[in-house]
Formats: sequence, structure tokens, C-alpha cells
Amino acid sequence: MLSDRHKLELLGLPPIETLSDLAQATHLSKVLLYRLINHTDKQYKVYSIPKSKGKRREICQPSKELKAVQSWVLRNIADKLSVHAACKGFEKGLSVKDNVLPHIGALVFLCVDIENFFPSVVASRVWTLFRSLGYSEDIAGFLTCICTFKRGLPQGSPVSPKLANLCCYRLDHRLSAFAGARGIVYSRYADDMTFSGYSYARVNGALSTIREIVKSEGFRLNNLKTRVMGPARCRKITGLVMASDFVGIGRIKLRELRARIHRLSRVPKKNSEPDELATIKGWLAYVKDVDHRRYEILLKYIANLCDRHPKSALMHIISP
Repeated sequence: MLSDRHKLELLGLPPIETLSDLAQATHLSKVLLYRLINHTDKQYKVYSIPKSKGKRREICQPSKELKAVQSWVLRNIADKLSVHAACKGFEKGLSVKDNVLPHIGALVFLCVDIENFFPSVVASRVWTLFRSLGYSEDIAGFLTCICTFKRGLPQGSPVSPKLANLCCYRLDHRLSAFAGARGIVYSRYADDMTFSGYSYARVNGALSTIREIVKSEGFRLNNLKTRVMGPARCRKITGLVMASDFVGIGRIKLRELRARIHRLSRVPKKNSEPDELATIKGWLAYVKDVDHRRYEILLKYIANLCDRHPKSALMHIISP
């Protein structure tokens, strides 16, 4: 039977056995680490941002020192571990498009959403993860304190998305096995889970079992976001529109982006709004990643407007 240290060595993880080892690995003092571990409640700025339908999302922003340690955990431990193949969100080299591609060609789609995803990944589950890797009970406890807040993963920490994916490995495995045995394809992007197949009865009939599996793993579905889509409906999955043979942002989003770009061409360059410029640049980067054909359409549209309005704020978009 492998010792804990051998487990860590085989996984290529730092062999931390004491708080002094952690201090040396992170290049922080033991005093600072002790304060971060034992006074976590004082290390976050908590605020909320608006969500759709009037609701708000709580963001827990870690202090500079705590964020540095969490980033170290992400780089040196979490990112060296593999998630389930069905997990597509927050993974290097993957995008929201990779979550949709496995479902191309299906006729029926079931989309469900995990309610309060990050906080639902409780501290005990995170501790169990670190312990299973080979860390001692004390070190697993230290790492858990560094990475959790209010007994769960905080939305706002750099390590939360990866830890959530790792802690959901068994959930992904169970749902993938259940779906696969019934000819259904399963994928998950963060809290959004998608199931697809060719039979409406089979896909829709899987919902009750899916709900039970999710509940048994410590999560709960948001019933308001549960959708079943057939061939006659616009099939939108994790923000992307799916046709029979391709995936993209869709005509409606393209028109919205063109309208925003056109409005910007009417604003003088000196009066440009940094937030709006940053938003459009962000959308362009997103479209380039998920829908290159429409990205090229938008680039040509921007170039034509810049030729017609050379002194507009739109010139900031094409400036280096």
C-alpha cells in the first residue's frame, strides 16, 4: 500500500508535511500563514452583483495575501490534477464551445442548473480531496481553510473553479455512466449540465434519476432553469446556439453586437467610454473563440465603419 508521501510524489505534488514546509513553498512567513488560516473571515471583501431576473450573486473577494496563496494552490496542486472528461468548464484549452460540440446532431436536449454551485461544494468535501491526494489531516485542514469561506468554496477565489471541478468528479462519473447506458450524452460547464439524445421520452424520462444523483452528491437543481428542447425549438446551450452541424452565437446576438458597434461609431473618439470599449473588446475575443465565421463578419463591419467615421470612438477598437 502506498504511503501518503509516495502518493504525492507519483502525482507530482509538493510534499508538504508541516506548516513550515508550506511557508517555505509559498515564500510566506509562518506568522502570515497562521493569520490567513485562523482568521479567514477577515480576509474577504463580500459584495453582490446583479444576475438575471433581478437576483444577485454574492462575490467573495480574497485579500491580496490570501489570493496569492490560493493562486499557489491552484498552480502547484489543483492544476496538476485531471477532472472528468465530461467536465468542460474552467479547464485550460477548453471553452464553452467544447461543452456544446458533443451534443451536435442530437434531437432532444435537457439542460439543468446546479443551484448555488460554489458554496454547495462544502469544506468537508474539499478536505477529503486534499486528504485523498496524500496530505496529512493537518495539512489538508490548512489547505481547506485557505481555499474555503463560510464552509464552502467562495465565488471570487482563483482556485474555486478548479477545486469545484475536482470535487465533482464522482458526480460527473455517476451522471456520465447513467446517461451513457441509456444512449444519452452528458457534459457539464460549471453549474450548467447538458444531456442530449434522439428520444424525447428517454431524455426527459432521465430527469428524475438525474435529480436524485445530484441530490445524493450534496447539490440541488434549480427547477426554474430546467429546460427540455426538441427539434422545433431554438436550441441554446450555455449561451451558444446550436444548428444541425455547427455552433455559434446566433443571429440575434450578432445583431445586438452590430448595434452596439454602430452606436460606438457615432461617438467622438475623445468622448469614448472605457467600460463600453472594454465590453465590446471582450465580446469580440469571445466570438473569436466560439464563432470564427461571425467574428470575421464583425471585423469587416468594424473596418467599414472606421473608414466612414475615422474620428469615432470605434478607432480604439482597432488600435493596438
